[in-house]
Amino acid sequence: MLSPLVLEKKQNLVSEVTELLNRSSVIISFPTEGYTHKELSDLRRKLAEAKIKVVKNTLMKRAIEGTPFQALQSNLSGTNAWLFLSGDFKPFIEQFETANQENKKEVTFRYGVIDTYVFSGDELKRVLQLPSKKELIAQIAFAIQSVHTQLAASIHQVPTKLARAIHLAKGLDEKKEDESSE
Repeated sequence: MLSPLVLEKKQNLVSEVTELLNRSSVIISFPTEGYTHKELSDLRRKLAEAKIKVVKNTLMKRAIEGTPFQALQSNLSGTNAWLFLSGDFKPFIEQFETANQENKKEVTFRYGVIDTYVFSGDELKRVLQLPSKKELIAQIAFAIQSVHTQLAASIHQVPTKLARAIHLAKGLDEKKEDESSE
C-alpha cells in the first residue's frame, strides 16, 4: 500500500500530465537510456517553450485516458521522456536534434501522436522531413504571387508585341514605297 504522500505526488503528476496533454497538439517520446540527469535538464532549458517530462508508463496510461492521445496506450513500454508540443512542432524538433548533436547523442524517437494518429519512430522521422507550417505558407504565398507576376508580364507583352508588329509593318510599308518610287 502506498503512503498518502506518495499517492498524492502521483495523482498530482497525473493531473499535471493531463493538463499538458490538453494543451498539446503533438506528443513525442524518446528513450531516456544514455541520458544523464544533467543532459535532460540541459534539453529542458534549451527547449523552454516545449515541455519535457519523464513519466512512468503506468502514470502516462492514466493521464492519456479520455484524451486524443489515448491511441498511444498500447505502445507504452520502456523508459520514456515525453515532448509535449503545441502548434507548429517542427522548429522544436529541430532544436531538439541540434541540442542532442551538441551532446553527441543520436536522436531516436520511440513514437509520437499527431492528430490522434500514432507514429512509430521511423514514421515520425519521415513526417518530420515534411515542410513546416511556415514553409508551406511561404510556398503557397510564392505560388500565388507568381501567378500575378506571370499575368502582369503576359499582359505587358501584348501591347509590346503589337507595337513591334506595327513598327515592322510600317518599316515594310516604307520599304515598299521606296522600291515603288525607284
